[in-house]
Amino acid sequence: MKNLQSIVFISSISVVAFTPFLLANNTLENLPESHARNGWPNFFGKIERREDITIAYIGGSITAQPGWRPKSLDHFRQTYPEITFHEINASITGTNSYLGVSRIQRDILDHDPDLIFIEFAVNDAGGAFSKKTFEGMVRKALANDITTDICFVYTATVHQVNHLLKGRYQPSSQVMEDVAEHYGIPSIHMVVKVAQLLKADKLNFVAQLPEDGTGMIDGKIVFSPDGAHPYPETGHELYLDAIRRALPAIEMASTNARQIIPLPLVENHWQDVKLIPLKDVTVSSGWEKLDPETSKIAKQFSNCLPAIWMAEEPQATIEFTFTGSAIGLYGVKGPDVGSLLVQIDDREPLSKTFFYVSSNPYGHFLKPLILADDLPPGKHSVKIRIDSTPIDKLAMFAKRDIDLEDTSVFEKQRTYIGDIIIKGDIVE
Repeated sequence: MKNLQSIVFISSISVVAFTPFLLANNTLENLPESHARNGWPNFFGKIERREDITIAYIGGSITAQPGWRPKSLDHFRQTYPEITFHEINASITGTNSYLGVSRIQRDILDHDPDLIFIEFAVNDAGGAFSKKTFEGMVRKALANDITTDICFVYTATVHQVNHLLKGRYQPSSQVMEDVAEHYGIPSIHMVVKVAQLLKADKLNFVAQLPEDGTGMIDGKIVFSPDGAHPYPETGHELYLDAIRRALPAIEMASTNARQIIPLPLVENHWQDVKLIPLKDVTVSSGWEKLDPETSKIAKQFSNCLPAIWMAEEPQATIEFTFTGSAIGLYGVKGPDVGSLLVQIDDREPLSKTFFYVSSNPYGHFLKPLILADDLPPGKHSVKIRIDSTPIDKLAMFAKRDIDLEDTSVFEKQRTYIGDIIIKGDIVE
């Protein structure tokens, strides 16, 4: 097996294998950058046998960037030129672990990955709900193939980095660490070194990239333009360095293949969540299945949503019955989106929408929409219809002091849905 320790790293930092995460005296200086835990026995076993390897990446916009994801893949290809590496890029901008656990089966597991990188620390708030969704992803992956290796990677915004400066991971990463520890999953916090450079006044977290090609201003590394998305030339290189530093310990820990799936860490984890195509439920007239040949939206998202349905008339409805405890929708956010009225059982109808004010007011993006996540387990009826009351979108932008050049597109009140998210099962 090739020895990863022959790689020259930019700087040294502590790498801890299977160490309890939170230490009472943690400071930024001794905050672990990575935990090797049980390693990647499947990955390194295939390296030794010179077999093809498929690496999957799931996360938000930081993973979607031309940054740590393709850079790490290139690193593996350069380190092991005799191995053929295949990539599954399942990153979707602006999404969190709720959609991640809902779509991981279709987007990743159905394509037989050997190693899965999971990155949602920026877009998740943390807490009990996140722990359920992250554990759901892990249990789905291991139930699909117990030999699949997993790695949690953590990024942070300019606000979240303050937690690291105080010697602790941000709340979302702490939640992920609980899951990683329980299942023996390696984890890498790619911002620990960034925080150290920031504290040492050797890095600007937010600044414009200079045109001289140095990636530095006044001797400081320029990390990102917006406090979240690193520059590929600088910030993402620091992320790649963190992965490189973690690999020797992960390889050394990769001795024993997983034999059993541990008992769940939390009750009511989200292993049983699934995507149900809209065609599998009762859809009334007024809903139109968009053709990728003629619809820009259907074409734009065809790699993630096999079918997208659109409606804008108030009489258009969706009805179904399911057994379970949570329900949501997977659709599209955009300037022309309106609202829905959702009635579950005999509850009062609730107004829900995919729309929200963003820095890109004219773009369309994939988005999940939680309808209910705390229903009593059992059988539930659901009726969804287009809300006849329009959203005053212009007032929402005005409240945020965002000027709009063209307001005509906001007059439309459409809804785009691809799948229903169900924690449970549809009743036929």
